[in-house]
Amino acid sequence: MDIRSFYERDDVSRVCPGVKDTVTRRGLKKQKRLLNDTIKNLHEKFTQEGNSVSYSLFCRLRPFWVLPAMEKDRHTCLCAVHENTGFIANAVKNAGLIDCSDTQVLASRNMCESYNLRCADNECNDCNRTGVQLCRTPTETQVQFWQWKKGTKTYVRDGEQHEVKITAKVLKTMSEGDAVDKLLSHITSFKKHWFVLQHQSKQFQENKRNIQVDECVVHVDFSENFNCRFHEEIQAVHFGGSHDQASLLTVVLYTCKESPVSCCTISANLEHGPIGIWAHLKPVLSFVCDQYPAIRHLTFWSDGPSSQYKRKGNFFRLCSDPFSAGFTSVSWNYFETSHGKGAVDGIGATVK
Repeated sequence: MDIRSFYERDDVSRVCPGVKDTVTRRGLKKQKRLLNDTIKNLHEKFTQEGNSVSYSLFCRLRPFWVLPAMEKDRHTCLCAVHENTGFIANAVKNAGLIDCSDTQVLASRNMCESYNLRCADNECNDCNRTGVQLCRTPTETQVQFWQWKKGTKTYVRDGEQHEVKITAKVLKTMSEGDAVDKLLSHITSFKKHWFVLQHQSKQFQENKRNIQVDECVVHVDFSENFNCRFHEEIQAVHFGGSHDQASLLTVVLYTCKESPVSCCTISANLEHGPIGIWAHLKPVLSFVCDQYPAIRHLTFWSDGPSSQYKRKGNFFRLCSDPFSAGFTSVSWNYFETSHGKGAVDGIGATVK
């Protein structure tokens, strides 16, 4: 496998969606990507996939636009499952109870095989007996760690009380024994999450490598709404809520013989439900029919928000709109929750 292509895989690095998140070297401007792990761990992952290369060469061949995440790189689309498990793993490790805080390593230690569904579903008897290997016996000493928790917030407006759902970062305190039990509980549920993440990422890569002659792989995602601004505007407009917004659906089309094609549809309507999805996809389907008349099958890939792509209205439109456009079969695949980043995010940044 090409090392540079490995660095650009979506399970190895994530593309930055910001319009200013670019790196330029010798006149070549590229959208910045941030590594999902340390280079040392990624080198181990590369060799575990059957490749042989030295660590120094692996570092030297890293593309200049693929960078390790720094403190200044603020993360705003992280996975709650990964973060909560990582918080408690770090606390338990800092207390000297375990020797590693890497969530993937802890999960793999509790699985016979990383790609075994029975192990991920906790149906394997051998995995259930593994547990967490401790460096010492827990005591009643208190440990603290952060957790992202969902809750509600009450406020009063126009004399009426309203309640809204919020997500807050809460500091938890418990004994070492309870923290270890909590970690084991998190690892048990994290295994399935990690398994689906690895499986879906692998299937997406295989799907792109083995595209049929009459197939088109369609990767779709809504970009963050764009705030429309005037080049010159008065103070009341700049600090007020007078700016209009535009909705952007970003799409990457993969076909058998052609290079990937990037598309973006823009609308003043901010609807992100099934009606909005297929209104944005209508010109994309027309483009595929015009440019690739041999395409008969569409394979969609997207993230899985229940308010957008997983609604029953989307499945209804999926069973009608593509066939009305002349396609004979369709399928829709979802990435694991909070892990749908990919090339489509770079399109949104470029358009903005």
